[in-house]
Amino acid sequence: MSRNCKDCGVEVVGRSDKLFCSDACRSNYHNRRLAAEKKKIYKVDRILKRNRRVLQELSLETIKLNDKEELSKRGFDFSYYTHSKKENGHSIYYCYDIGYKMREDGGLSFIVDQL
Repeated sequence: MSRNCKDCGVEVVGRSDKLFCSDACRSNYHNRRLAAEKKKIYKVDRILKRNRRVLQELSLETIKLNDKEELSKRGFDFSYYTHSKKENGHSIYYCYDIGYKMREDGGLSFIVDQL
């Protein structure tokens, strides 16, 4: 029974549980397999970092009314956040260490956690 390399398809010679014909093929196979995953993670991380930057900029400004429209104009994506928690019946959404919650007047309150 012949076995073929999972990367290049060449017949594998050696141990019965050997999957690749060489270290180069083993490395190529795993790098290619992980490349798509890394690409997705990089895209999400880029969005999260942009969201954090927007929150940080707005939290430092003296604008009285910060709303969802202002965040959206600056490129904020509400679909992405690192974690959330409930506090006094309000949901707080975080991008790393900076969070926001909606106020009754439609504005936003910013929360910066000290790590």
